[in-house]
Amino acid sequence: MKNVDLRTLNKEARKELKRAAIRMFKAGSKQIDIAETLGIRNSTITGWVINYKKIGKISNEDKRGRPVGDGRILSPKQEKVIQKMIIDKTPDQYKLSFALWSNEAIQQLVEREFQKKIPQRTLCDFLHRWKFTPQRPVKLAYEQQPKAVKEWLDETYPVIEKQCIKERGEIHWADETGISIYDLSKNF
Repeated sequence: MKNVDLRTLNKEARKELKRAAIRMFKAGSKQIDIAETLGIRNSTITGWVINYKKIGKISNEDKRGRPVGDGRILSPKQEKVIQKMIIDKTPDQYKLSFALWSNEAIQQLVEREFQKKIPQRTLCDFLHRWKFTPQRPVKLAYEQQPKAVKEWLDETYPVIEKQCIKERGEIHWADETGISIYDLSKNF
């Protein structure tokens, strides 16, 4: 008889096969005979019987695959520590040679803090699970002052812009990520 692929059966059908296997086991059938009769792998029957002997009843739980969190490099506590560090400060504040948080910066932080190397793919899984994306900052800069920014844009910058046009100059914008040149003379 060809073995049944339990993955193709619905939950109730799998439960019924498990109940039948345990009934046959309690009636004295050998596990190998149960497997052959029901068309299920012997290792599956063995698992069901072991679980039955351990808890004394037929388990309704359908465990397949690895348990969530099994084999993770960082513990949940370590994950929280790294998340907080990334949110609260920039890499250079931790004496890392990066201006912004990149995968490499986070890898170095984890290695320094917990002496654990995280592969690129695993780190991407962590960041995705933490809802950290490159498009959306998790936290606004606490130094930002909206009133001062508006005042600068409405009053100070127009004066600079007029002077730049008058002198045929360039305005250079710079931050941690690079420099942008805004040449006002090309607009006229």
